[in-house]
Amino acid sequence: MYKTRIHEIIWFPYRPERTVIGPLLLLLLIAVGATGAVNAIDLFGLINSNVAAKNAENLASWMNIVLLLLCLIFCIYSARQDYMSVYAALLPCLVTTAVIVALSLYFGSGKLDKKSLFQAAAGTLGSLMFVGRVVQSGGVDLGALGAIRRRIERKIQLCLQTPVADSSFATPRKELVDDVRKLADELKKAAPEIVNQTSAEKAIKSLQDFLARSDVVSHDDFVQDLNEGKDSLVQALKQIDGRRYDGS
Repeated sequence: MYKTRIHEIIWFPYRPERTVIGPLLLLLLIAVGATGAVNAIDLFGLINSNVAAKNAENLASWMNIVLLLLCLIFCIYSARQDYMSVYAALLPCLVTTAVIVALSLYFGSGKLDKKSLFQAAAGTLGSLMFVGRVVQSGGVDLGALGAIRRRIERKIQLCLQTPVADSSFATPRKELVDDVRKLADELKKAAPEIVNQTSAEKAIKSLQDFLARSDVVSHDDFVQDLNEGKDSLVQALKQIDGRRYDGS
């Protein structure tokens, strides 16, 4: 699941209470990447003067790949509040990184070579680090909801692996139900900020239905309700796993 429409396409800190700050920060990102602030760091010239030409080319290529991967990783880390899962954040953050690096190249050197790409990527990484640490998105933290969902998945496996006849089964069952209740409550609060509210409402209803059944069923029926049938808890979690734009 995504927090807002902008996050379906490209990640960027979005604060509903400050409608102007988004465009301003985007301009900042492009400007920092295009300033040529790292022009003095002639790493590729240093490499070429110390290693063989073929090795220097390979090393320069790998340096750019690593730097671009760092941009993507830090973008995903910075966007953690706006997506239910890393999977959901991957494509928008990939677009974010590519767009900002491309614009930084265009407004910076205007050409595509290893040194220019390094400079644009370095500027992008620096500005992403600034925005990610200083200017977080506003509103509900979907990343925290994703953490609860993943914890529920682990506890489902624990319940499935624990014999229902064992006296200790009551403990993981109670912990699982408590986490499902917390997820349902938090998802209900987050629903107005989620792109597909219909999907969120369906997920909330599925979780609430599971909670209602869990109050009255036996341990055996509880285990069956975890992963068997279209109304199971596993199916309810699939509605909010963030792997599709409609959240289903």
